[in-house]
Amino acid sequence: MSNPPAACFEADQQFVGERRYTIDGNERAMTFGTSLGGAKAEWSGKQLIIISWFEIEGRKGNEKAIWDLADDQKTLILIREHAGSRGKTVFKKQ
Repeated sequence: MSNPPAACFEADQQFVGERRYTIDGNERAMTFGTSLGGAKAEWSGKQLIIISWFEIEGRKGNEKAIWDLADDQKTLILIREHAGSRGKTVFKKQ
C-alpha cells in the first residue's frame, strides 16, 4: 500500500509540519510536531473536506478545511475554520 497524500505547511524555520490523510472518511490518529490529534478527510461532490483536531498543553483545537476546485479548473479555493475564525484563500493558476 502506498503512503497517503501529504500536506506540508512551512511558515518559518521554527514551524514546519506535515499531515497525511486517507480519503475514506475514517478518522485517523496523527501528530503535528509534538501535539497529538486526529483527522478525517473525504470528498463531498467536488469538495475535499478535512476535519481535524489537536491537543496542545491540555487544550483541544478544531479545524475544518474545505478545498474546492472551481469550474474553470484554474482556481482552487480553500475555506478554513479554526479557533472560531474563518478565512478564505484563493489560488489561481497562471
